Amino acid sequence: MGRLIERFKKGSVVVTVWENEATVNGESRIIKNFTVNRVYRNKDTWQFGNHFRNSDLPDILAAVGEALEKYPVANGTLVN
Repeated sequence: MGRLIERFKKGSVVVTVWENEATVNGESRIIKNFTVNRVYRNKDTWQFGNHFRNSDLPDILAAVGEALEKYPVANGTLVN
């Protein structure tokens, strides 16, 4: 997936920022990707899932909001 840059956690929701190198129009660029997961414990191990409860929605909004504050987007392009 790339190199993990940062995680934003609210409740059981985690937004993870990944950094990848890609070639776009012949130019090497750094691209950031974002994943949203729900963290839960299954017996003795922590698991990541991509199914959410309705009670997770406020935490999703908060975690994505924090990620957007740090990595703003304008016209569909990451600003920094």
